[in-house]
Parts: sequence; C-alpha cells; structure tokens
Amino acid sequence: MIEKIVNDSINLQLLKLSNTSNNLANASTPGYLPSGTFIEVVEGQQSVQRFVNADSLKTAIRQTENPLELAVMNGGMFIVEKQGQQYLTQDGRFHINSDGNIAHISGAYPVTSEGTQLTEADTSLLSSLIQTVKPSAQHLDLQPQDQGLYTPQWSQWNVDERANVLPQALNQTRQSTTTDVVNMLETQRAIESLQKAYQTYDTTVSYGISELGRK
Repeated sequence: MIEKIVNDSINLQLLKLSNTSNNLANASTPGYLPSGTFIEVVEGQQSVQRFVNADSLKTAIRQTENPLELAVMNGGMFIVEKQGQQYLTQDGRFHINSDGNIAHISGAYPVTSEGTQLTEADTSLLSSLIQTVKPSAQHLDLQPQDQGLYTPQWSQWNVDERANVLPQALNQTRQSTTTDVVNMLETQRAIESLQKAYQTYDTTVSYGISELGRK
C-alpha cells in the first residue's frame, strides 16, 4: 500500500517535471503556449492535468519581414483547418504550399470568411480575412497537437470580431525561463524526498521483519 502511494506520487511529480521541461525547451518557439498543471482526483484516482492560463496568450510581438507571418493581438488565437478538423494556434507562420495555396506551417489552412483556399494572390488580404477567437475562461483546456496546433474546448472561446492581426510579425511567448528552472528544481527535490521516505520505510520494515524472525 505504502509502495503504491509513493510510486504514484513520484509518477505525478515526473509528469509535472516533463511539462515544465517542455515549457523550457519551447521558450523561443513562435506561438508556443506554456502550460501549468494541476492534480485531478476522479473516483479516488489521481492524474495530472495541464491547462493554459489565458494571461499567457497576451504575448510579446516580434517583427519579421515575411508578409505571410502573422501575429494576433489581445490574447487571441487563429483558427485553422486540417483534414476537416478545426484547431487553434498562435503560431502565425504561413507559406505558399506546392499547390499554390496559403498554408500554415503544420499543413493546415487558415479559416477565413472566404473559406480555406487562399492563393498567393491573397497574401495581402490574409491578415484581414483570417478568423480569430478570444478566450471566455481563465484556465483553458488546450490539448497540444503537432506543429503549434491545439485542440480546444470550443465552449471556452468566442469569435473575435475586432481581432487585430499584424502582418510581418509573430507572437513570442513571455514564459519565464527562470521560473521554469526553479519549478524543475522544486519538483526534483520533491521526487528525491519521496524516494528517501520510501527507502527509510523499506529499511524500517526490513529491520522489523528481521527482528521478528529472531524471536
């Protein structure tokens, strides 16, 4: 029983450590959204769940020279579509694909009032046509997919009719690497403490069994 509790606790801490490491590794990735974690208990079972704080969507803006790179203002996100499914992203890196259409770095297409098939001739219109949303909740359930895409809980979002999208710019995370390093150290210490506690327990039990065997 004690062994299971300790192992479960260590596994939870390892998941938190993995999340923090991921935040740190992507600190300079355009449009990356740093996530936090919380422990959810369902029917007695604990699990680590991730969330994105809405405040982290209000990122810094970095200017570029590419007219197909976009930044969304005021904590919004772009809507893109890939294989019939819509996603959200703050990574505004678009390009002209082999078919001559404007596509996201992930291969998804920007969702606009004109549909999803924009060509190179529409480059100057992309920033005014692409649809964006803004959060209606503080803690957001955004599940990361490949290349900057996130699957949202759509009930947490509203269409942003007044979106301010800047061409030749990219959203840049404001994640504090110092905070991430501190969080990693604290989590590592917690794991070490749990391991030492279990070693002490195991040594005590072994000693007790040994003493009983002598009587």
